[in-house]
Amino acid sequence: MIKEPTLELARDRLGNKEVITVVSGKGGVGKSTISSLLAMGISEIDRTVLIDLDIHGMSIPKLFGTEGRMHETSKEGLEPIIINDKLGVISLRGVVGNKYVILPGERRGGVLLDLLAYTNYGNARYVIVDMPPGMSDELLVLHRLRDYMPIIVTTPSRHSVGVVEDLVRYLVDLGIRPRAVVINMAFMICGNETARPFGSTEWVIELVNRYGIKLIKELLIDPVIEEYIGRISEYRGQLLMELKGLISLALGNE
Repeated sequence: MIKEPTLELARDRLGNKEVITVVSGKGGVGKSTISSLLAMGISEIDRTVLIDLDIHGMSIPKLFGTEGRMHETSKEGLEPIIINDKLGVISLRGVVGNKYVILPGERRGGVLLDLLAYTNYGNARYVIVDMPPGMSDELLVLHRLRDYMPIIVTTPSRHSVGVVEDLVRYLVDLGIRPRAVVINMAFMICGNETARPFGSTEWVIELVNRYGIKLIKELLIDPVIEEYIGRISEYRGQLLMELKGLISLALGNE
């Protein structure tokens, strides 16, 4: 059972922050990579903390190469691992080390809330939350805390879009309309031709129109991104450039 004092502490600490969640209906769509690139782009606007709430599949430390580094603690709480002067990351990996984590549902919510409540956000303006796939305790915990801006990640696959629609419908029923949909791995450039290995994006466009989601962004497959696993903060390729444009629109900085 979630203790109310911890809930109130999390509300207080997040109260003056802009909270953006990166969510997907299923795994394998590149959500953590998108979360990382979004956090990098937003940190160019103002100070940002990226929190990895996918506690059973902690990808953020792998992407940034912070595995093996533990979070320091201070009287202010859990200190983010600093990536640069405007970006810090938080993950349960920095608490448990290289141990794997298996938590039943009734305990998972408490651990998630602890991460949100005891992180020292400092003077960060933005908090980016990398959510686990699907609909579970993580969304329920966040919903109890405050409003947030969801950004949905999918691939063009009809199966992926079908699962994502359940998530969108759930969010809308909660009164939280997704701000944007990112279609990851939508196309690739082969010489002078554009190939769509996972099919047309028409299913996603229908979904976006059906639920009145204002923003949609197709992202290309950039094979170079693999070279930056472990040092993604150094990536300056097309994916980052495209997501910067989405950030400007999503945050109302057109």
